[in-house]
Amino acid sequence: DEAAFEKRVRPLLHRRCVSCHGATVQQGGLRLDTGQGVRQGGARGSLAAPAGREALMRALRHEGPLKMPPAAPLSQ
Repeated sequence: DEAAFEKRVRPLLHRRCVSCHGATVQQGGLRLDTGQGVRQGGARGSLAAPAGREALMRALRHEGPLKMPPAAPLSQ
């Protein structure tokens, strides 16, 4: 839900992702510093769709070819 996103997810995105996916730089066409950017997604499609959310989670867990952030997976 929106409240959980604002409390738990948005701060994480700002701490760990916005330097590469923010207002200045949008690697892969993905912008994560705005709600519109999260919904729109990037070159791989929308993060609002179930497949997009699943792909994002796989990337964050380093389960597959795309690993984000690239240096190391986020902690649980």
